[in-house]
This record gives sequence, C-alpha cells and structure tokens, in this order.
Amino acid sequence: MNKWLPILLPAVLFVVLGAVLILFNGASAWVNYPSFRVLPYLLMTLSFFLGLFFLQSRVSFLSLFLAVVTYYLDNTCSTEGLTGKCETIIFLSSIYIPVFGVLFYHLGERGFLTMDGYVRLVIILSGVIVILLVPNIADMSRAISTTSIRLFSPPTDLLRIPLAGLLVLIVCLPFFFFRSGFESPLLGYFFGLAVLFVFAGLSMSSSVWPEESRRVVLLSFMSGASVTLAWAVMESSWRNANIDELTELPGRRSLKNHLDRLGGSYAIAMVDIDHFKKVNDRFGHDTGDQVLRFIASFLRYNSAGKAYRYGGEEFAIVCDGGEFKEIVAQLDELRESISNREFIVRSRLRPKQTPGKGGRPAGRDDVSKTITITVSIGVAQPGKKYFSAQEVIEAADKALYRAKKAGRNQVKNTR
Repeated sequence: MNKWLPILLPAVLFVVLGAVLILFNGASAWVNYPSFRVLPYLLMTLSFFLGLFFLQSRVSFLSLFLAVVTYYLDNTCSTEGLTGKCETIIFLSSIYIPVFGVLFYHLGERGFLTMDGYVRLVIILSGVIVILLVPNIADMSRAISTTSIRLFSPPTDLLRIPLAGLLVLIVCLPFFFFRSGFESPLLGYFFGLAVLFVFAGLSMSSSVWPEESRRVVLLSFMSGASVTLAWAVMESSWRNANIDELTELPGRRSLKNHLDRLGGSYAIAMVDIDHFKKVNDRFGHDTGDQVLRFIASFLRYNSAGKAYRYGGEEFAIVCDGGEFKEIVAQLDELRESISNREFIVRSRLRPKQTPGKGGRPAGRDDVSKTITITVSIGVAQPGKKYFSAQEVIEAADKALYRAKKAGRNQVKNTR
C-alpha cells in the first residue's frame, strides 16, 4: 500500500477538482482573481525548474509545452469562444500531448543541455510551431470545425474532445503502465495522470461543466497537470535518494532514518549472502545482480521486520518490538525459505569469460541450471553491552561472523 501512496495525492486532486467544478456554482468567479489566472503558469514554471534541478528534463519539456498550449487556448477560447481556431488548437493538443508524454517517458532521462536534450527541445518546438501556425490558417480551422468526418468531431457533448484525440489517448495510456528501466515504478502513472488532467481541461466545453466555467475548467485542470508533474519529480528524487536501484529495497539513508526513530524494544539482524563472490566469479556480475534481487524478493515480505540494502551482498532487517526468541525464529524461517528455493542460472546471462580466468570451453554450461543460494544471519538487541543502534548493528555483525565461521546458512544471536 505504501508504494502507491504518492500517486493518491494527484488522483484525489483530480476527483475533488472535478466535483468542485461541477457542484460549486461559485467556481466560475475564480477567473476574476488575477492570482488564479496566473496559477497554472506559476505551477508550470515550478515543475519546469524542479525538472531541471532534479535532473528530470522530460518534466521540464512537457511543462514548457503545456504552458504554451494553456496560454494559447486561454487567450483564444476565452476571447473568441468555441471558434474553428479554438477547436483546432484542442484537436492538435489532444494528439500531441499524449504522444509526447509516452515518447519522453520511454526515451528515458538524457539531460537538458545535451545532444539528446537539444533533439527533444526541437521535437517540442516543432509541436509548438504546428499548434501556433495551423489554427491561424483559416481554411484549415474552418474545415476542422465544420467537417462531418467523425474523427475530427467530439463523440458526445460529455466528451468535447475530437474522436481522433480520444483514440490517441486510448492507444497511449497503456504504455504508461510499462515501467521504463530502473526508474520509479510510479513515474509512468504520474505522466498518464497528468495527461488525463490535460484532457479534462481540453474538454472545457463539455456539458458536464456550467457554460460560464469553461475558462476556470481549463486553468484548473492545467494547474492539476502541473502539480502532478512537479509531484512526479519529487517522488522520483526521493526514491533515488532512499531506495536501492538494483534490489528496490530501502537503502542506507532510509535505514538511518528508521534507526533514529527506534524505541527501547527492537532487534537488528544483518543478513549476508553465502559464497557471493564465487557466484560472481563463476557466472558473472549479471547473475550476481540477479541473486541480489532474488534475496531481496524474500526480504521484502519477511515477517521479522523492515529490510534494507546495507551494502554489497549485505542487508539489514530492523525488527520493532516483539519477543527476541520469536524474532530469531522468524529469521530462521526466512533463512530456510531462501535455501529451499532453487535459483535458476541461465547461460545467456553469463559472460563468455569468467572474470580473472580464461574463456570457458565451448559447450560448457550452455543450458540453464539451478543452484542453491543460502544466507547467514546475525541478530542482536539492545542490552547492558549495547545501547545505541550502531552498537547493536556491530553486535549483529559479530553474530553474523560467528554464523559464517560455524558453517554458514545459520542464524546466530548475541545470547
């Protein structure tokens, strides 16, 4: 559940904003306040600079594009009404925004002042130029607003987005659910939700909203899209600082924060993978990384406590409360469950040469095989000899060394 908490804020904002604009008659008066009219641009500026500062240039590019679209729509549709020019801007925006969102999300982060960044800036500017120029071509705008072709017309009064734009949205949305590399698993969801905010704003002439609230709808939902993008930057930055990229377990920084909050009754276990160097030497570092993720999958849902990546092949488990004997028993169950699960090594993931050795003979290890991965665990709790959390960790490390010395695949404690 904690994994999905960050996405709840913009999701709740979307629902609440929609409900307020539908049910609150006074919402249309918001546009009379200068602070409300500049709000989306302030938020887009914020998300733009957050993206630059926290190395999320994709958010900066999308914020730049949204600012142009919002300004052009606001000035065109609020002064001229739902003319062909306004409808053309909506049509083009409904095509470009989901496509740009998916494209930038899956291209990954490449920086702003780089060659890749310049290419993406050119892509954004090409979209801006099209949106600024095409609606001003009278024949084009007239054709889009009067055509009987269903792709250029909204399907219903409830969804005042051209059918072509809705189809593009339907095609693009699933791609936000596919995780891109080792990035935050929520980043795609944030991008998809921001696109939904934009589409709600583009549908400002929907019969759902009061007619006098069209401008408020546009500015409100574009502000929501900016908040979502800014929140995506903050969540990704927090994750980079606190979550280990390889195992997706919390890292040393999160462990330190947990230790600072500990009460008087707790235990700390140190977990180390047995013969990990031999696995790396024989099968390669790719397989070693898979072993780390394999162990992390057990630690993530262990019943003893909260697991952290401590460093290398070592992990820490912080056990808040509970009887020490029960904690030791739970750790032993964890150790046993790991040793009972076979780990599959696939030859295609191993390098052609073993690190530090010559190449393997042809045909050797050319099929998948299974090996047994075991862990040794040392556990300690505060007492007469160990007062601080750091001292407890050192005691757990000593118990871990005893488990290694006694033959590995064991749990040892300070008692």
